Amino acid sequence: MTKIFLIILFLFIVLSGQGQDIKYDEVDIGCLNLTTFKKETVIRSNEKYNAILDNISPHPSCGSYTLPEIDFRKKVLLGFLINAKGCSPPKYRTKVFRSDQNTVFSVEIVEQGMCKALFQKMTWITIDRKFGGRILFESAYK
Repeated sequence: MTKIFLIILFLFIVLSGQGQDIKYDEVDIGCLNLTTFKKETVIRSNEKYNAILDNISPHPSCGSYTLPEIDFRKKVLLGFLINAKGCSPPKYRTKVFRSDQNTVFSVEIVEQGMCKALFQKMTWITIDRKFGGRILFESAYK
C-alpha cells in the first residue's frame, strides 16, 4: 500500500504543471496597420512596445492614438495575427497554458460559412513575466 501511495505521489509531483492554464489579460490595441506585423509577436520591453507606433494606421482618427500602459517589469505582451475566411466574422477562443517548459498561446478559430471574404485580427494579451520564457503559438480552425 505504501509503494502505491509513493508511486502516485511521485507521478503527481512529476506531472504537476503539465497543461496548467495561465491567467492572461486581453489588451485592446487599435489603429495598427496589420499588414506590417509578423504572425507571432512577443514584446518584453517598452522600447519594442513603443515601436508598434511605427505601424500606425494613416486613418485620421488614429493621429493621436496612444498605446495602453503595460508594466514590462511584471508582464510580457503577446500578439497573434489570425487570418480567417467566412461570410461573417469568425468566433475566437483564446487559451494560454503550460506545456513542458513552454508557454502556449492557443487560438481556436470558428469560421462562419464558406465565403472567401478575409477577416484579419490581431489578438493581444499580457501574461505574467514568469511565464514569458519560451512562447509557442498555435491555431486551430473549426
